Amino acid sequence: MTPQHACADFLEQHFGLDNVIRNPWITELPIHEKQPSADHTHLIFNAGRGGLGQRRNHQVVIDAFSKVLADRPDVHFTLKTQTELDVSPLAPFRGTSFSYIHKNTSYSKNLAYYRSADFSMAPSKWEGVGFAILENLYCGTPVITTDAPPMNEWVRHKETGFLVPATYPEVSLPIPHDRINLQGVNWVRAALSNVEDVIDGIHWLADNKNNFYSNFNDINRQELSQRKSEFIAIFRELIDGGLQRARIAADIRLATSAIS
Repeated sequence: MTPQHACADFLEQHFGLDNVIRNPWITELPIHEKQPSADHTHLIFNAGRGGLGQRRNHQVVIDAFSKVLADRPDVHFTLKTQTELDVSPLAPFRGTSFSYIHKNTSYSKNLAYYRSADFSMAPSKWEGVGFAILENLYCGTPVITTDAPPMNEWVRHKETGFLVPATYPEVSLPIPHDRINLQGVNWVRAALSNVEDVIDGIHWLADNKNNFYSNFNDINRQELSQRKSEFIAIFRELIDGGLQRARIAADIRLATSAIS
């Protein structure tokens, strides 16, 4: 089982394997390019199910937009979630500058939501790979996220998104693995975002939307294409290296058994 068609092709063509399972992967998506909205600045936050320890950080996002929308009629915010959230701080803006989508939707529909937005919110406390960030970037949508790995490994500050400063709780590791612990999980401390810093990111992107997009599409395409090429090269190197070592080990075992 392997991600990316290029990796599967390598295994089939280079080694003649006929049992390769092609696992769908974000990097197979076409890299979308677009221009920002001419009227309002549209931002989206896909809270999903919230994640372990509320790692998607929905409360910070809700609190930030309760202040932003009160000051900026030129900003529209969409919150997409699979679980019911307390959006009462945003109630005054519902139906005007705030949209609330509480339902399960298909993967293609989620991608359509991302493509329709000018910017996406993903100030996660922690991530594995950061699929939501990658999906947005492949949809041509810059991301506001946390200045902590792996989130800041995908987003270039003020070039492909906005990095919000992070602080870490002083807590002993490992952190208990449960759904109510908001300080991290196992050996990962939560990267915590301040509401005011998130607000600063929203304001900066909204104020600089047109100038930002004048360079974003080219930078984003170059960055994603390079990362994909690097992944494929590393994959091939690991497979080739592993098989080479396996051949050497097999030859040694054969030679040893012949001698004995």
